[in-house]
Amino acid sequence: MFKYFKNIVDMKELKKAYKQWAMKLHPDLGGSEEEFKAMSAEYELCFKDIKAGIKRKTHSENINLDDVDDGYRDVINALLNIEVDVELCGEWLWISGNTKEHKDELKNIGCRWASKKHMWYWRPAWMKSTGRKGGKDMDAIRAKYGSIHVSGYSSRFKPELTD
Repeated sequence: MFKYFKNIVDMKELKKAYKQWAMKLHPDLGGSEEEFKAMSAEYELCFKDIKAGIKRKTHSENINLDDVDDGYRDVINALLNIEVDVELCGEWLWISGNTKEHKDELKNIGCRWASKKHMWYWRPAWMKSTGRKGGKDMDAIRAKYGSIHVSGYSSRFKPELTD
C-alpha cells in the first residue's frame, strides 16, 4: 500500500522522509511529475493518519482492534455480528456480500449505500468525500489506498482479523 512512507510513526519522521523524496522526485530536480504527485498524495494520507493518531498498516498486515480508533472499533464490532464482507480501503470501510437482508442494520450502524459500486460504505464523520466526478471503481480504490480484509464469510475471502 505504501511505497514512499513505510513504517513512519510520527510527524518528524514523515516530514524528514518527505523532504528526502521531494529532492529525488521533484520535476524541477529531474524527477517525474506523476511520481511526485503520487508521493505527495501518499504524504497527505500519512499526515492525516498521524494527526488523527491512527497507526497505518500495510495491506499485508492484519488489523488488531487495539490499534483501531474508537469510531472504527464500534462499527467493526457491529459489522462482525452481521454476515457480510468488510474491507478497509484507506480510511473507508467497504461492505459487500449478502447485504440486502441487513439493510436496516447497516443504516443503523451509519453505513451508506454506494449505488454505482453496489456496496455499502462507512467513513469517519470528520472525513469528507473527495468528490463525485467520475467516481472510481473498487479496483482503482484498492490500487490507490490498499485493501485490508477485516472479516469475511464468502468463499472469496478468509477472515484476517486478529485479537
